[in-house]
Amino acid sequence: MKASHHFASSSVGAARFRVICLCLAVAIFCDFASAQTSSVKLREGDSAAEAESYEMKDITVEEGSSSDTGRSYFGKFVEDEVSSSDIKAQQSDKISEVLDLVPGVDNIGGPRKESQLISIRGFQPSQVLLLLDGSRQNFQMSHNSIIPVRNHLLSRADVMKGGASSRFGSGALGGVVSFQTMNAEQFLKQTQNRTLQLRNNYSSNGESNQVSVTGGTRYGDKAKNGLLLDVTTTNTSNIDQVNGEELQFSGYQDQSFWGKNNFELGNGHRFTITAEEHSKDSRTPINPQGQVDPVNNAAAEQVETFKSVRGQYKLSRDSRFRPEVLIYNTQTEMVRDFVDRPRTDVRFVETNGVAFHSIYDLLSGENGVTWELQPGAELYRDASRGDQNGQDFGLFPDGVMNSQGYYLQSMLNYKDWFWVQSGIRYDQVDFASDVLDESRTANEASPEVQLGFQITEQVGLALSYEEGFSAPGVRQMFPDGVHFPMGRDPISGEELFNSFIPNLNLQPEDSRTYEAKLMVDWEAFQGSEGSLRTSVYRSEITNYIAQDFGFDTTQFVNRDLVDLQGLEVQLTQAVGAFNIVNGFSRVRGERTFERLPLGTAPAGQLSTRIEYRDSNFAFGLQRLEFFRQDRVSGNGTDPEETPGFELYNVYFARSFKWMDSLNQLRLRVNNVADSFYRRHGTPLVGQSRDIRLEYSVAL
Repeated sequence: MKASHHFASSSVGAARFRVICLCLAVAIFCDFASAQTSSVKLREGDSAAEAESYEMKDITVEEGSSSDTGRSYFGKFVEDEVSSSDIKAQQSDKISEVLDLVPGVDNIGGPRKESQLISIRGFQPSQVLLLLDGSRQNFQMSHNSIIPVRNHLLSRADVMKGGASSRFGSGALGGVVSFQTMNAEQFLKQTQNRTLQLRNNYSSNGESNQVSVTGGTRYGDKAKNGLLLDVTTTNTSNIDQVNGEELQFSGYQDQSFWGKNNFELGNGHRFTITAEEHSKDSRTPINPQGQVDPVNNAAAEQVETFKSVRGQYKLSRDSRFRPEVLIYNTQTEMVRDFVDRPRTDVRFVETNGVAFHSIYDLLSGENGVTWELQPGAELYRDASRGDQNGQDFGLFPDGVMNSQGYYLQSMLNYKDWFWVQSGIRYDQVDFASDVLDESRTANEASPEVQLGFQITEQVGLALSYEEGFSAPGVRQMFPDGVHFPMGRDPISGEELFNSFIPNLNLQPEDSRTYEAKLMVDWEAFQGSEGSLRTSVYRSEITNYIAQDFGFDTTQFVNRDLVDLQGLEVQLTQAVGAFNIVNGFSRVRGERTFERLPLGTAPAGQLSTRIEYRDSNFAFGLQRLEFFRQDRVSGNGTDPEETPGFELYNVYFARSFKWMDSLNQLRLRVNNVADSFYRRHGTPLVGQSRDIRLEYSVAL
C-alpha cells in the first residue's frame, strides 16, 4: 500500500554555448582535412561483409537494455519502443506524430506545435514524465512548444505505461516517454572515420523547410571515441486545414545547435557529454488549442529558448557491479509580447539534477537463476520565475521544488520461464514560493511488482501492480491573477474577469495500475515470424488535480477519484522483406466524482502499417482510424461528441551511392485522400494533405 503523505506547515549563456559549438566544429573539420582514409578495425563478431556494406542502415533497437539510464524497466518487456527507422519514416519534427505509432499514446492537442500534448492511456500531459538522454524535462509553463528533440538525431523512443514512480518518482503518474539521441558510433558506418551529412526536409502544407548539417568523426581509439555535431534550422508558414481555411499563427522559425562527445578512459569507463541550444520564434494565440479571438484569445509574439548540458559516466565492461552517474542542467525560457496591448510576459524554468544508477549481478546463472539488483538515487531542483512588464506575474509565480529519491529495483529470473520484477522508491519533495512564508513537504513511497510466466516457448503471461505519484507544480499551487476576461457588467459597465486563486493545501496525485499482459510469438515457416501483445489494465487516480471553475475564480483542486480502463492489442507479422503491424487501443475514463467521461482520455484507435524494406529501398502504407468518442466540453459539465475519422499515409525511401557519397531520398504523403477530421480534445480541424520530401547526402 502507498505510504500516507501530507504537506507540512546558474546558467549556460547563449554566447558561451555557441563558442563551444564552434570549437567542436573546428575540431571535426580539422580532422576531416588532416586524416587519411582508413577503415575502422572490425570489432569481434563483425564480418567483412557487414564492414563493406553501403546499405541504408538503421540503428538497432535492443530490448531490455538495463545499462541505459533512460530505460528503467529492464527484463523481457520494455513496454513499447519506436525504432530509428520508424522515426525517420514519419519525416516530421513533431514528437506527437512519432508517438502516434504506439497504442495507447496520443496527442490531445491541436495542429499547432504549441499544442503537442502527450497523453498515455488517458493520463494528462502533466502526469507523464519526459526524459531526454535520462534527464528530466520540465515544461510546466503552459503552451511551451519546445520539446527539445530533433527527430533525425534520435536512436529510439521508449514508452513506459502505467505508474513508473518506483523508478522515476514524481511526475511518472501515468508513464514515461524516454528519448535517446544517437552518438557518433551509431551515426557512422563501420568503414567510416568521419561523415558529413546534409539534409533537407520539405513539407508542402505550410511550406515548411528544415535544413540540417550533421558531422561525425572518430578519434583516439576509433572504435570507442567519437564526436557528433548538428545544426538545424526550420522555417514554416501557416498550415492549411481540411476545411480549406488557413490556421492562423501556426507558422514559426527555429534553430538548434547540438553536440555529443563520447569517449572511453581505461577499461570500459565511458563518458558522454552533450550540449544543445534550441530557439523558436513565432506569433501564437494565447491558447493555441483554440481559434484566434482578438478579445479572449489575442495573439502574441513568442520567443522560446531551451539550453541543456548533460554529462554521463557508465562502466560498460563486463562486471558484477556496473555504476552510472548522470549530471544535467536544463533551462527553458518563454517571452511573450502581446500585439494588441503593452504587455510582456516572461516565464523561466531551470532544472538541475544528479542521478546515480547501478546494476549488481547477485546471481549470474547458477542453477539457471539470475538475480539483478538496481539501487539508485536522484536529486533534482526545479526553479521557476515569471514577471509581467517587470512586475510579479501571478499566473507564473516564483518558486522552487527540491526533490530527492532513493530506489531499489530487482529482477529475479529462473530459466527464462518465471521471473519476478519488483521495486520501491521513496521520495521527499519540498516546495517554497514567494507566496508562502514557509515551505511545504510531501513524502511518498511507491512500489511495483510484476510476475511473469513463460507458459510455453511461444506464450508468456505477465501480471503487474504499479503505483505512481505526481507532486503539484508551483504554478498549480500558487497561481493568482486574471485567468480570462468575462465581458462587462451590464449595469456598471465595469470589465469583469475570472481570476486564479492559490490552493496551498493541494496534495500530490496518486495512481494504482493493475495490468495483465499476454505475449505470443510464432514462426509459421522459414522467414515468417509474428507476435501478439495484448494488455488489459485499470488505473485509479486519487487526489486528481483539476481546475475548479467558479463564477469569477479558478482554482486547482483535488478530486476524489478518476477511473481509467483500457485494452491494447498489437499484432505483427514479418514475411521476408514485408512487415505488417496492426495496433488497437481503447481507453475509457470516468470522473467518478461527477459521473462524467474524462475529457482527456484519447479516442479509440486502430492502426495498420504494411511495409516493404530491403537494404536500399523501403515502401509503406499506413492507415489510422480514430473512433467516435464523448468528451467533456469547455464548461466542464456537458458531454460533447468528437466524430471519428480515418487517415491514409504512404511513404517511400530509396538509398543509392553516387560519386563516393551515400544519398537517401524519402517521400511521404499524409492524409492522401484529404479527409476531413478533428482530433479528440481540440476544437480545431486537422491538417489537409501534406506532401513531404526529404533528401540527405553523406560525404
